[in-house]
Amino acid sequence: MAALLILCSAANAAPPVITRSGVAASDVDSDFESANRAIDTGRYEDAVASLDRAIESGGLDQRRLALAYHHRGIARQKLGLQSLARDDYTKAIDLGTLPRDVAARAYYNRGIARASAGDNLGAESDYTKAIDLAPDHGAAYHNRANLEREHRDYATAIRDYGAAIQRITGEQRKLPLFGRALAFERSGNTDAAVADLREALVIDPDYEPARKKLEALGEPLVAAGGSGQQVKVAPADGWSTTAVRAEPVAAPAQPAAEERAISEQQQEAAPVSGRYRLQLGSFRKHSSAASAWADAQRRDPSLASFDHNIDAADLGPKGVWYRLKAGSFQTAEEARAHCSQLTAKGLACVVVAR
Repeated sequence: MAALLILCSAANAAPPVITRSGVAASDVDSDFESANRAIDTGRYEDAVASLDRAIESGGLDQRRLALAYHHRGIARQKLGLQSLARDDYTKAIDLGTLPRDVAARAYYNRGIARASAGDNLGAESDYTKAIDLAPDHGAAYHNRANLEREHRDYATAIRDYGAAIQRITGEQRKLPLFGRALAFERSGNTDAAVADLREALVIDPDYEPARKKLEALGEPLVAAGGSGQQVKVAPADGWSTTAVRAEPVAAPAQPAAEERAISEQQQEAAPVSGRYRLQLGSFRKHSSAASAWADAQRRDPSLASFDHNIDAADLGPKGVWYRLKAGSFQTAEEARAHCSQLTAKGLACVVVAR
């Protein structure tokens, strides 16, 4: 009886669904899933082969077909086949069935492929579309800013780098900081460039591009562990790191008596209660910091309601620098939100702890 039931069950089972290419639908599903696993484990050639079969089978609905093109684009891009990847992303996008978050990634990835082929206008358009679909896509802001910097639209690049800095967390945040430093430098704001380079080194003290650029700007630092004086580098968001400065070759310069007195008065006049402030630049002269504050208020009148002060910081062989700080915030998130508004207007801004 048991054998009969088994035979009946087999006899009454629905026949397998066959696609137009003669491939069983179950095999298509298997290819689709195995391709996903292959991508996750870095077996990109296997992924391409599986997705080729799934796409050619004709057994995928429009949504999964778009996903298959998108995933094959990823695998091909990982293999360095940028033009083929670009074509796959285009097919996936044109089907119009990708989920919103996946569509944002498709535009972003196609932007990378286009940029690699020298199509900067197409890449910039794709990054913009990715941002429209996913407004918190920090990497898209960063890549678009790189292109803007390349065609010398420094003000727009600074704005986009600022948006990326606010959205990217972890060690990767050093990349938009470095990019914005280059844009600040090329637009003539060396002090803001130095501030961003120092914050990048807070994140990664061994970040060589930032170190080399600081040295080129006359800001020498050597790797921790060498001989020299230990100094704190650009505290930000309540944490800091230690770098080592080369031994001074001359006595550190002292601030003029008038500048020192002004700075001390300013510090006494501006008590703060919140844990976080906005640092709007670091300057060699107190008068430069004061001018920067006046300029910042002209560019963003809302700053007129903020307390501000100019701190004198003795940096040893570099002499005394004057740090312009404003505002008072209880949380880093609130401070970053205000920083984002300022960077959108082309102002240098770094969140610092008290």
